[in-house]
Amino acid sequence: DGNGVYFTSDLGSEFQTLRHMDLATGKITDLTGDVQWNVDDIELSDDGRHLAYVLNEDGASRLQIRDVTAATEVAVPQMPFGVIGDIEFEPNGRRLAYSLQTPDSPYDIWTVTPGDAEAVRWTQSELGPLEGRGERRVDPQGHVLVTTGRAAGDGRDGDAAPGRVTHEAQSG
Repeated sequence: DGNGVYFTSDLGSEFQTLRHMDLATGKITDLTGDVQWNVDDIELSDDGRHLAYVLNEDGASRLQIRDVTAATEVAVPQMPFGVIGDIEFEPNGRRLAYSLQTPDSPYDIWTVTPGDAEAVRWTQSELGPLEGRGERRVDPQGHVLVTTGRAAGDGRDGDAAPGRVTHEAQSG
């Protein structure tokens, strides 16, 4: 409505908290002072109705949405464990888009409609082969064989051809 500004600050607090400053009075209200986590990102919908913010809870993200007109939190569906970034409302304010990185998938795009019970995943990214990640096999004699996942001769020291044994140990 143009009467205030939302921002984050750690002034007088151990954590980055979500705050609102009334432009007419200069009064600052701490909206997340009771939360013992940092607010990493905030986004106000263009219509000014919803304010989304991301809490960093020990390195994992939790999305929160606030109904600004009612001054209440809106129900948000449970998200997979991961890191949320790039939050942005559609121009009409109906849905919030964001990226979510999980241990199993790099930044996929999701949307959520405030008050809905489900989030929608729009992309299905996959993790490629991890450099240096080996394969573990046990031979008929009970030896554990670990091979590298790199191609031979790519110029890095210590490379082994795919399938070449780089470590051998007796299995228990």
